[in-house]
Amino acid sequence: LVPWQRDVRALQALWRDCGTAFMEYVLGGMDSIWSDVFTFDGDLDAWIALCPASSQGAEIGCVDGRVRHLAPTPAYLPLACRDDRDVAPELADLTEVTTIDMSGVFARSNLDVNLVAEHLLELPKLLDLNLSRNKLTGELDRGCDGCASRPRVRTLHLDNNDLTGVDLSGWGVADLEELYLGNNRLSGPLP
Repeated sequence: LVPWQRDVRALQALWRDCGTAFMEYVLGGMDSIWSDVFTFDGDLDAWIALCPASSQGAEIGCVDGRVRHLAPTPAYLPLACRDDRDVAPELADLTEVTTIDMSGVFARSNLDVNLVAEHLLELPKLLDLNLSRNKLTGELDRGCDGCASRPRVRTLHLDNNDLTGVDLSGWGVADLEELYLGNNRLSGPLP
């Protein structure tokens, strides 16, 4: 697959791992880009027409067919993932994405934070990640191979979840400027 096709596959993997028949019914009745993305099987020109350049408020933004911005609205993409497996490992293929705002998208699940975050925090160009309001559980403690050798996330939102701990030492967070952890079940000092 060429890079833009891997981006499409990564977005479709969200549906594969977290979609439900009820959500398919709901999406069918909405004016949402997601039903088109999840069923997409076209060429690059068709993908570029579906995924325009990033703009304020857009759920998906692309440049030359590559996803740069991902911000699904929970009402249009209420994912219900299984809590015992990684969430769409193909998300690691979104190598050009700089901003991901998935706040509230996983709120129907009680996922271990590592199952969601591990593929996203390794994205080489990611600068801003918002995973707030998702009922994420556990302690963010898995590291990232090679994270220290490249620019990393500047803003990380993990607030309004059910986290019990956060250990960012393995994530290469030297560039981190803003960290939001409020309204979790954290105790003690941060490492």
